[in-house]
Amino acid sequence: MHMRGMTGKAILLVAALFACGCVRSESKLSLHGDGTADFEISYSMSEQTVTQLKAVRRLRDELHAAAGETNAPLPWQEAFLEVFSDPTEEGVREELAKYEPYGVTVRKVEIESRGGWRYARLQLECRDLAALAGSHMFKEYGFSMLRGQDDTVMLSRDQDGMAPGVNLDFADPETARTLGPVLAGFYVKIVAQVPGRIVKSNASRSSLYTAEWEFDFSRDRDAVTSFLNHKLRLVFQGKGMSLPQF
Repeated sequence: MHMRGMTGKAILLVAALFACGCVRSESKLSLHGDGTADFEISYSMSEQTVTQLKAVRRLRDELHAAAGETNAPLPWQEAFLEVFSDPTEEGVREELAKYEPYGVTVRKVEIESRGGWRYARLQLECRDLAALAGSHMFKEYGFSMLRGQDDTVMLSRDQDGMAPGVNLDFADPETARTLGPVLAGFYVKIVAQVPGRIVKSNASRSSLYTAEWEFDFSRDRDAVTSFLNHKLRLVFQGKGMSLPQF
């Protein structure tokens, strides 16, 4: 296998498993019946984690240089993640501007360093989800939306391609001893607000129009494994709505 592909995938997996313990993330999708959407994303990571990820990237670059690949551009996923793993307002805005042709408008970017942590808060609008669904970023990190014959709409998102087969067994004392302290701060919350009444979902919690998936290591030792392999499903009533399928 080509070294660039090998090292890229390995580095992303290492970053996900060993740096995510010091990352907290909350994201919210507000879907509208006309096919537009709002996104709110906030996350925080310790400055120590930012430094560790920089060290991982330096190792990647050294491996590429050893393989004579210094002039080859980074795969888009790695370049994308670099921006958000060491966020600055200028860098984030520049990256998000690439998605303006897909109907994305940036409403807010706030980056703050405080108390040894880096905080990022983003607010985005999308006037055409069908167009955004065609972007590399959305295909990798977005969701699918399909209409059923009974006028229902299903939102789904499969994360299992991120780290297939990863299963951290915390019943094993050695795993608990080595990884427990590293992953102690891991927390991810995903919220979907939809324009029709929810019929069913596999969310952690749901109400008439809102579903929440929560992955909290402090409450569930399987939270990291569950997140890396999760399959989100939500079905809602969509009669009379102008929603695209993708």
